[in-house]
Amino acid sequence: MFLRRITHAMILCVVVLSLTASAWACQGCKEGSRNANGAGGPGQTGGSAGPDNFQRAYGYSVYLLMGGPFAAMAVLGYFSIKTIRRLDAKQEAAAAQKAF
Repeated sequence: MFLRRITHAMILCVVVLSLTASAWACQGCKEGSRNANGAGGPGQTGGSAGPDNFQRAYGYSVYLLMGGPFAAMAVLGYFSIKTIRRLDAKQEAAAAQKAF
């Protein structure tokens, strides 16, 4: 019984480690590792990688890392302001109802 559990655990580890081969780099780095002709499918390296592709990939990664938090804060701010304005309108309508 114990040997069976160890065997199952080892098989599971091998399967998990074999599936993570595609997760060694971010998508920008994977795109940059393609050759200039675009050989290889998404996430696959093919041929020789040119330095221009790596520079472009790192640039996109930096843009994503810098722009992501600002975009998230913009969306959060938009919905916060929208909710506050809606609540203010409801309060003003309730105050107008009481006035009459």
